[in-house]
Amino acid sequence: MSISRRQLLVSGAGLAVSGALGSFGSANVWGQPAARRVGLALTIGLDKLSRNHYSPLPVALASCVNDAKAMERIAKNAGFTKVIPLHNENATRFEVCRHIYHASQRLKAGDLFLVTISSHGFTGAVGETADQEEDGKDEGWCLYDWMMVDDEAYSLWQLFQPGVRILAIADTCHAGTSAKLMNYAKSLGMNPNQPPVLDAEPKGPPLNPKSLPPGLAKNLGSVLGLPEDSPAVTDVFYPAKSLTDEEIEGTYQKGKADYDAVLGSVLSHLKSDAAMTASGLLIASSQDHQSSFAGNPYSAFTRELVEVWKNPPGSYRDLFTAILGRLRWQTPNWYPFGVLDPQFHSQRPFTV
Repeated sequence: MSISRRQLLVSGAGLAVSGALGSFGSANVWGQPAARRVGLALTIGLDKLSRNHYSPLPVALASCVNDAKAMERIAKNAGFTKVIPLHNENATRFEVCRHIYHASQRLKAGDLFLVTISSHGFTGAVGETADQEEDGKDEGWCLYDWMMVDDEAYSLWQLFQPGVRILAIADTCHAGTSAKLMNYAKSLGMNPNQPPVLDAEPKGPPLNPKSLPPGLAKNLGSVLGLPEDSPAVTDVFYPAKSLTDEEIEGTYQKGKADYDAVLGSVLSHLKSDAAMTASGLLIASSQDHQSSFAGNPYSAFTRELVEVWKNPPGSYRDLFTAILGRLRWQTPNWYPFGVLDPQFHSQRPFTV
């Protein structure tokens, strides 16, 4: 990708030097290139969002920063060259985009960029640009001061060089295809034997299976195909990590001028999946139409990832399948994007 093309994409994402986000002309936040393979990790966690941006303010969560810290430990133990955490008010649109942009400038073929996010997610219409996705909605991640639509995230992945591996792990509601390009093909290689999903919203405060009325935990566990002492039995009693329609619309209307300007520019440059030359893999905590649930100390999806990682699987597919089998109220999604790289998928997870 030429420098002029990079500048075009950066401008399209609202990141131009003269743009509202300011200049990225400072030294690369990840440091200088190295001769060996490089692994860079950005771990994002938001228990709270900006009251000045979101209207009305979504419910606060209690597990997302813990999720980010857990992923930070995994990355450091896996030998990543550098790991940068962004929590709560530090996880602004500017900071997230700046770090991803600088990573794209440093990494070369064979290198690995890991980005993890635990936060609220959303599905709905953001902006007035006609949406072309199969479900007629936008999906995306909630940053501290911005609802980042999947198309905007995709415009950032386009900045990476051919041969770079991008691993995105999203523990948000409606996360299934939240790293993709609009009108992108359905997810590839989905496990046909997914467990049954009882998609539901929280009905009360968090519960421990042992505190449930006699027989209830056992019955729930039986229905869900889980032991009654499995924490997944009561995931549904924790807050859902989702914006309501009112919160999406109110936030968009409050920042309408900015959203229209950024998304209009982004969408005008997203022509086809061929524009992305790196190889991406999204492992998402839920399907586009589903909620993901918070928890204590970790959110449901991250909790199971941490448990599975105690006996590390041999490949990303094995990691995904193991997590898939441990959850019931939400169904994780396997979503390759960009240049398909089966060899990447078969590697030991988090291997630089």
